Amino acid sequence: MKRGAWREATLKDDGENAVACGCWIWEGRVEPQTGVPVIREKHSMTTAARYYWKRENGEVPEGRVLMALCGESLCVRPNHREPVTMATLKYRRGNVKATREMCNTALRMV
Repeated sequence: MKRGAWREATLKDDGENAVACGCWIWEGRVEPQTGVPVIREKHSMTTAARYYWKRENGEVPEGRVLMALCGESLCVRPNHREPVTMATLKYRRGNVKATREMCNTALRMV
């Protein structure tokens, strides 16, 4: 397998009609403790999602992480990712109870 390889994912494949879901499923190196796809960029390691995001959109904004909107942690497709704060990531994953301040901030954004 080539370093940095990914494959187009499918929702279903009955042998004749594969339905593409659009995810780019990472088939390269994965960080053993976290399961996050990684790739070597110049002289250091970075996440594969960040690498492809940077190629397509430039740097990830300061203080943001790339959340997989498709819900597939091995997906590295840039348009399946959104730069969010760590608090937003935890909230969307259900790891944090919403505080009054978080609710008020969300309401102001609407």
